[in-house]
Amino acid sequence: MADINLLRDRVKNGLEALQLLQAEYDAIGWRISDPAFEKFRHIALHLTIMAGRFSAVCEAGEHEATASPEGTSTVNLLKFEETVKVEVADMLFHAAQLANLVNLTLHSCLMERYATNASRFAPDSKFASII
Repeated sequence: MADINLLRDRVKNGLEALQLLQAEYDAIGWRISDPAFEKFRHIALHLTIMAGRFSAVCEAGEHEATASPEGTSTVNLLKFEETVKVEVADMLFHAAQLANLVNLTLHSCLMERYATNASRFAPDSKFASII
């Protein structure tokens, strides 16, 4: 099993770099920035669109599953790899933007979320005290 403290520290460096990179990109490639709430609202719109694309994948999978003779899911998620690839990148992109807007670090957000979830679902795990 991996040393989660080592992974936590490695993730911190990567997420800090992601936030810095996103700030640099936003300075030249994100047009709706001022006032900050306008940027926040526009990001929310992008996230809503993204949720719709995920829903479309799920709907296609459900139709495919119900068409199978067994009535069980036989959906191969790998056929949605390109869609998921774009959405994963967008999630990272927008997560960094949102954290930057309200002066949070992605690392602290993520570690707090791991600890909160672990306290509910795996209280004896290493994740419960990851912070």
